[in-house]
Amino acid sequence: MSSRTELSGQVREELERVRRKHGGLLRPVDVVKRARNPESPLHGSFTWNDSVAAHQYRLVQARWLIVRVTVEQADVPEVQAYVSLPSDRLQDDGGYRSLADVLGTPEWYEEMMAEALDVLERAKEKYGMLRELKLAFEEVGKVAQRRGRKEKVRA
Repeated sequence: MSSRTELSGQVREELERVRRKHGGLLRPVDVVKRARNPESPLHGSFTWNDSVAAHQYRLVQARWLIVRVTVEQADVPEVQAYVSLPSDRLQDDGGYRSLADVLGTPEWYEEMMAEALDVLERAKEKYGMLRELKLAFEEVGKVAQRRGRKEKVRA
């Protein structure tokens, strides 16, 4: 699933109504409260069966636990010990790999690098107007060029 899920116009409009009703701040608690109404366009976006929802929440907690484990790596005192590659996320249950395994396997390393550059390209789209980050985005663009990527990150 993409991190930028396309939402129907009705869902976007409903979220906007909730935001306006609460002084311009869109809070998850208010969204869930509105979504409880079966007539709300938001209703179908949630799991209302409590045992299924509880299991799904435990999976979220497991993911959170996994990504909080850190290790030392080279000159970096703390990095995630486990990483999820895009190809792993295509599987039904997803999964995480040891960072050491990913860094030691050329194909996985390349996949992780490609994803990192994609994330940084999105960061440039979102934060490119911040002058203080101009040099950082220039360096990312240089890395992308050296790796033979069509440059999307422009300083």
